[in-house]
Amino acid sequence: MRRLRIACAVTLLALIGFAVALKYSPSSAYAQSEAVTTDSSGPLASRLRPLPLQLSTTAGSSSVQVFSVMTQEAAVERSADVGAALVRTNAPIIIATNISARSLGVEPLLSSATNATNAENSGAPQPALLYLTNFGKGNRIYALATALTSSPTSSALPAVARLSSFAGQTLPGSLGDGGAAFSAEFDLKLDSLAMRSGLAVAPDGTIFVADTLNGTIRSIAGADSTEPGIVRSVVGRFGPRQNFELVEPLGLALDRAGNLYIADRGANAVLMLHSAASNSPGILEILGHVVSPTSVAVTLDGAKVFAASSDTGAIVTINTKTRSIASSGVSASNVSISSQQRANGTKVVPAGLAVDGAGNFFVSFSGLGPGLDQILRLDAMTANVKSIARGLSSPGEIAFDSNGNLFVADQGTRRLLAFRGEGVPANGVTLTPPANQVPFGPEPVAGTSPTQAFTLTNNSTGTISQITSGFQGANAADFTVLNSSCSGTLLANTSCTLNVAFVPQATGARSASLAVTFTSAGVQSTLTAAVTGTGDDYQIMPAMNVGPIYLLTVIQGSAATFQLQIVPDDTFSGPVTLLCPSGSSLPLATTCGISAGTTVTTPFVPMLTVNVSPNTPVPFNVTFQTTSAVITKTGTDAPGFSGKGPGAELNSPAALKNSPTPAAKLRGLALFTTILCAVFALLISRRAALQAAAMRRALETFSNKLIFSERVRQSVSMVALFVFFVAILGGCHHSSTTGIVVTPKGTTNLTIQGTAQNATRGFTVTLVVN
Repeated sequence: MRRLRIACAVTLLALIGFAVALKYSPSSAYAQSEAVTTDSSGPLASRLRPLPLQLSTTAGSSSVQVFSVMTQEAAVERSADVGAALVRTNAPIIIATNISARSLGVEPLLSSATNATNAENSGAPQPALLYLTNFGKGNRIYALATALTSSPTSSALPAVARLSSFAGQTLPGSLGDGGAAFSAEFDLKLDSLAMRSGLAVAPDGTIFVADTLNGTIRSIAGADSTEPGIVRSVVGRFGPRQNFELVEPLGLALDRAGNLYIADRGANAVLMLHSAASNSPGILEILGHVVSPTSVAVTLDGAKVFAASSDTGAIVTINTKTRSIASSGVSASNVSISSQQRANGTKVVPAGLAVDGAGNFFVSFSGLGPGLDQILRLDAMTANVKSIARGLSSPGEIAFDSNGNLFVADQGTRRLLAFRGEGVPANGVTLTPPANQVPFGPEPVAGTSPTQAFTLTNNSTGTISQITSGFQGANAADFTVLNSSCSGTLLANTSCTLNVAFVPQATGARSASLAVTFTSAGVQSTLTAAVTGTGDDYQIMPAMNVGPIYLLTVIQGSAATFQLQIVPDDTFSGPVTLLCPSGSSLPLATTCGISAGTTVTTPFVPMLTVNVSPNTPVPFNVTFQTTSAVITKTGTDAPGFSGKGPGAELNSPAALKNSPTPAAKLRGLALFTTILCAVFALLISRRAALQAAAMRRALETFSNKLIFSERVRQSVSMVALFVFFVAILGGCHHSSTTGIVVTPKGTTNLTIQGTAQNATRGFTVTLVVN
C-alpha cells in the first residue's frame, strides 16, 4: 500500500515537471543576431607612412661612389647617366708621351686615410702605380708612378723621366722561376695593336703576367709577400700540372676574391684559376668556349666575365654561376662611324676591356683611323651604351685604378692617357642594384610586390656608421624597404642588402630613388639608386546596376544569390582568389558558396580562383543558404538549388510530416495515468468505509486474491514504470525537435573578398532574413 502511494506520487510529480517545461519552452533557441564586416578594398595610403628622412638628391643612381661636399662643389661636369661617377671631366690627362704601351695594369693604392681623402677631393693629387710593357723595348715590364691632378696637362712629363725597369730581359726566354723579377725571362706578345700579353695586379701588389709564347701564367710576388719580387709559374707549361694545358694566354683579369681569369686565344676558351683562399685552390677550369678570345674583364664580385675577340669582333658575357654565354650588349655596331667608312667596310675591333667598381663595362674600339677611335661604356643597370671618349688613335689596353680613374694606352699617338673619375671607384662605398634589374610590377594598387635586393658595399678601409635608408622623388611612397640586413654600422670590406618592394598607391608608371645615408670619417654622405614600377588595379562589383546597396531579402530556409564580377583595368592580369565570409562574419546556420559564371553550382565551395585578363570582366555569383526550424517538404525534389534565380529556396534535406505534436501525446498520457490513480484511490477509501462484516470479508477476499495479490502488485508496478519512462522519452523527443539551430531574422552585411598579388579587394552585400 505504501509502495503504491509512493509510485503514484513520483509519477504525478514527473508529469507535472514535464508540463511546466512544455509551457515555458522558448519558441527559438537563439536570439536574432547581426554580423557586419568592413570593406577592406580601400587604398593602403592611410596605413603607410613615409620614412622621416630628408635626403639630398644625387645625380646618378645605379651604383654610386660617395663624394664629399667639397668634391661636388669643385665638379666640372656631373654625369646624368645611371651608375656613372658623380664627378668627371672628359678631357684626358696626359700621363706620358713617347711610349708605345701595350700591356697595362694598375696597382690599387688606397691603403691609407690620406689616400682615401685625396680620392674624394677633385683637386688633390691621386697617386697611381702602373705596370706596362713597351713595344720595341724587348720582353721587359716597366713600372710608372704618377699622381693624377685635375689639370689635363700638369702631369704630362716625358715617359723616360719616370719609367723604371721592373722585371724581365730584352731577349725572350723561359728561365727565372724562383729568382728575382729583374733577372727572369719572358716571351711576350707585343707586336699587335689589338691583342697582347696581359697584366693583372692584385691588391697585395702581386703581378700576374701572361707569358704568352711560353704558354704560362707567371706571378711576381708583391712587397708584402714572404718572397717579394720572386717569380713563379702558377699555371701552364711550366706551372703545376693541370687537366689541360694553356696554348696562347693573352688577356688577364682578377676579381676581388683573387680568382684569375684568362683569355686563351689558342685554346678558344676563357678559363678561371681559383685563388688560394677558394674551395678549389690552384685549380684551373674552363668557364666557357669562345672563339679566339684576346681580352677579358670581370666584375669585382666575380659574377660576370666579359670576353672579346679582336679576330671576330665578338664581345660576350659569361655567367660564372650558370656558365651561360650571351651577347654583352655592346659591339662595334654601337660605334659612331661615317657612311663612307661603313661603305668601305672599315673593320672596327674591340682592343681592350675594363670594368669599374659598379660593374659598368668599358670597351676600347680600334680601326676607324687616327683621331676617330672611341671608348664605349655599357651601363650595368640600364644597359645603355654611351661613348665616353672620342678622338683616340688605336686605343689598346684600358684599366681602372681603385679611385675610378681610367687609364688608356693610346697606341697611335704613343701616349698614356687617364680619364679622371670616369668610373665608379672600387675602394669606396657603393649601392648596387640587383643584377639584370627589371622594373617592378605590374602590381595592383595597395599590393606588395616581391622584393629586389640592393647591395650596400663598404670597400673603404674604415667602418661606416649611422646608416639609414629612405626614398626620394615624386612617387617615394610607392616603394618601401621591406627588410634589410644593414644595421647602423658596416665594417670595411663587407656588404649588406636592402630588400625593396613596390607598394603602388596609384596606377601607371611610378618612379623614385632609394637613398642610403651614412657617415664615414665624420662626413655624412648619400647614395641613390633608381627604382621604377607600374601600378595596375582590379575591383569587385555587382554584375548589374543595383544602386548604392546590393540587398536581397529572403525568408528563413531560403537562399539568396548575388551576381558579382571582377573588373580589371587595361593592365591587370593573373589569377584572383575569391573567398566567402566565414566564422562570425556569417549569420548562424548559414552557409556560403561561390560559383563561376552566373549559374549556382553544388556542392557549395567557399573559395574559388579565376583567371583575369586586361579589360575583361569575369562574372561569378555568391549564394547564402539559410536554415529554418520547420521546412515543408515540396514534392520529391532532391536536395540542391531549385534554379529559381536570386532569392529562390533550396529544398530542405529533411522535412517534417503533419502529425500530432509530442506535447499532445504527453497530455493524453498524463490524463490516462491520473484516471488510473483515481480508481485505485477510490477502491482504498471504500475499503475503510465498509462496516458490514460480510462486505468486509468480501472486500478482504477480493483484495487478497485479486487486487493485492503478488501478481497484481507486480503488474501495477510495471505499468507505473512504463508510464514514467514514456514520459521521459516524450520529453527527450520534444527537446530534439525544438532545439534545431535556425538562421536568425535580421539584416547582415557580408563582404566577399578577392586576393591577387598580395592585394585584397572586397565588396559588401546586404542579406535580410525574415
